[in-house]
Amino acid sequence: MSELRFETMKIRGAELGEESCVPDLLGEHILQNDLKFYLDETDEIYDGYGRRKNAYPYRQYHSYTRELKEKEMKTAVLENSYLKAVFLPEYGGRLWKLWDKTTGVNLLYTNDVIRFSNLAIRNAWFSGGVEWNIGIIGHTSYTTAPLYTAVTETDTGAPVLRMYEYERIRKVPYQMDFWLEEEDKVLNCRMRIVNESDDVIPMYWWSNMAVPEYENGRIVVPADKAFTNGDGVVYKVDIPMVNGVDVTDYQKIPKSVDYFFAIDEKKPKYIANINKEGYGLLQTSTQRLKAFFLGKRTGVQSLAGVFNGQSRKIS
Repeated sequence: MSELRFETMKIRGAELGEESCVPDLLGEHILQNDLKFYLDETDEIYDGYGRRKNAYPYRQYHSYTRELKEKEMKTAVLENSYLKAVFLPEYGGRLWKLWDKTTGVNLLYTNDVIRFSNLAIRNAWFSGGVEWNIGIIGHTSYTTAPLYTAVTETDTGAPVLRMYEYERIRKVPYQMDFWLEEEDKVLNCRMRIVNESDDVIPMYWWSNMAVPEYENGRIVVPADKAFTNGDGVVYKVDIPMVNGVDVTDYQKIPKSVDYFFAIDEKKPKYIANINKEGYGLLQTSTQRLKAFFLGKRTGVQSLAGVFNGQSRKIS
């Protein structure tokens, strides 16, 4: 049997504090907004499309602390015989843990604390789990904010966790459904963005997944080219070898850097983080996905599925 239940968990965390009393008009400095693009004509067709300098009408979170105290947080738990998924509805619906019950392994990197730093368009951001992002570059406006949460079910009667909101920058509602059928060995995630206007809306959607950095681990992705950046410039490189380094062997990458893997439209859309035995997390998507992303960080990897383009009537 698959089940959905609502619980609480205890974790050491910092206080988020109140929102700023004034709107965000000047905006936080977002490095990506200053990038230049040296790409082929077909690659840069959406260069800077829909770029925003601020998070208006959202307000900033400037009042958070760094002091850690034990806190109790609400969770939503999806579970069947094979997987256990733990979500944080009060923090953008983040998928905090994904346990493989057959091995007892958490396939994600789950931080042991929730501590905020200035890394998002509303300032406050925290690391770990899977962050669901919509709107503009710079993480989602709801990364530290609660989402509406509901319960529904599939045609077979399996419970579905539904989280949704209205994104005020792009003026679109979005909805995220998660479920596990009784015999599923993968977590089903269905994202829905609805453009209710007649206008073309710039859209940037990505899921940011923090995963462990395994000793002798690898990234596996069906691509032979990737977009990366250096010295404020975005450019395209052949992979896996970049400047004499096999970037799929992430421990050999000398410094923090991002690679957006350009997957051919005819190839399956997936990326995997595996250990030396070939075990790990596989993320896969339907054909609408445009790219997969690897962000090299110390001790932790970020995997992401990215859709970047325009929306007319997406559902």
